[in-house]
Amino acid sequence: TQIILGIVTLAWFFLTPIFYPINAVPQHVTVLGITLNAQLWLRRLNPMASIIASYQESLYWGVPTGLDFLARTAVTALIVLVVGYLVFQHYSPRFGEEI
Repeated sequence: TQIILGIVTLAWFFLTPIFYPINAVPQHVTVLGITLNAQLWLRRLNPMASIIASYQESLYWGVPTGLDFLARTAVTALIVLVVGYLVFQHYSPRFGEEI
């Protein structure tokens, strides 16, 4: 588990546009004959990509963060909180045994 988690974390680090702008990612990519919008899917599948992009826009270019982004982030955080709480409540009687 430790090795797999290390590899996944390293891959996640390089797939998050920290040292490169998200515009450096090609707009359209063809995978298995299907054309995808790579920038859009990078933002959808990587939760840190949107957060890092909003920090870059506000700190480097002075563009304020849109309210739609803040609303999506708040809703996502609330969903993760509720799901995590429900999972914890479900497994809390056995939590000590599992760890």
